[in-house]
Amino acid sequence: MKSVKLVNEKMTLVELIVVLSIIVAIASVAIVSMDGINDNSRYSETKRRGGLVKQIIDGDSTFAAGAFVSDMGRLPYVINPLKQALLAEVYYSEDLINIFDSSMLYRTSEYSNSTNDWGGVLSAGAFSFPSSLLPVKLDCGWRGPYLNVSKNSFYDGWGNPWSVKISSDNSWIGTFSETDTPSFQKTIFGIISLGKNNLKDSAPTDWTNRDLQFNFDKNRMTSMLNIQIYYPDTSVSPKVFRPLDSAFMDHIRVALFAPYVTHDGTASDNVKRILAVNNAGTKNITITPAADVSYPHYENKTPALWEGVHGVTLYNLSPGCRKIFVYGFKSSTASNKFGSSLLTINLHPGMNVLNVYLTEGL
Repeated sequence: MKSVKLVNEKMTLVELIVVLSIIVAIASVAIVSMDGINDNSRYSETKRRGGLVKQIIDGDSTFAAGAFVSDMGRLPYVINPLKQALLAEVYYSEDLINIFDSSMLYRTSEYSNSTNDWGGVLSAGAFSFPSSLLPVKLDCGWRGPYLNVSKNSFYDGWGNPWSVKISSDNSWIGTFSETDTPSFQKTIFGIISLGKNNLKDSAPTDWTNRDLQFNFDKNRMTSMLNIQIYYPDTSVSPKVFRPLDSAFMDHIRVALFAPYVTHDGTASDNVKRILAVNNAGTKNITITPAADVSYPHYENKTPALWEGVHGVTLYNLSPGCRKIFVYGFKSSTASNKFGSSLLTINLHPGMNVLNVYLTEGL
């Protein structure tokens, strides 16, 4: 009986060792598996956060402009890299409130017009603009946070700060880290996560170190607007509207009002006017306030393209809610002075078409 008992005891010890070995092996596999799940979740979270920023800039549908570009009339700028807050204009960390000038916050801003002909042909007082144009009021400015982020910094899924693209081409040059000190005027054209190792890798061997890029789509950031102008023909009864021709009116102006929201406060009213002029075949476009190196306009790239006097296409407009006024006259004697009402249009990315009817005597 004793020998049998010893055998059973020995087998029990062996079984215990085997069971412990199995438990250790299972635990090791579980730890490796959990590491994989953790890496996957961090990678997915990086893609989600980068996608949210891209959506805020590019918009989420064909007809909807990105909220930030629509409100501000521009792309975001680099903000305070020493606090790892390059994207603060998007999520607006509370400790950076002193960076934002009060004039850039969302509100009804005004463009103060003069009573003169904006195209510079008629003498002062020759026009009597509608009161709605003196000044033009436009709702614009920063109305974030566009991302609900409770932390003081917006990191990628790995807990690393984002790098930003400050060149409009496809190369990722000029990226900043939290140790750099660029000025506010550095425009952000995209963001990049440097992966788990937080290093720029052209060909990483480990997928967790892959750099994830989120370029802002240039085509989503600009709009084109084709305007067809009609005048009232009272020679028939009832009157009809016909495409504008030079026999009725040979001087025409198209004024579009859009946000121009900057940090430095030089444009205190935060509204700009893009004015396309056709003076009997002499055509030009002006922007007030004028574009500068620090705060470039979208609209300074391409002049307006006129089709006779009845149609004009404006290029490189920032998408979003904008206001338009069209007016004109016949020759320098200023006969047939007509204007449209002050129109509101929500420009979507790509081509937009608008018919404008001259109905108000000026």
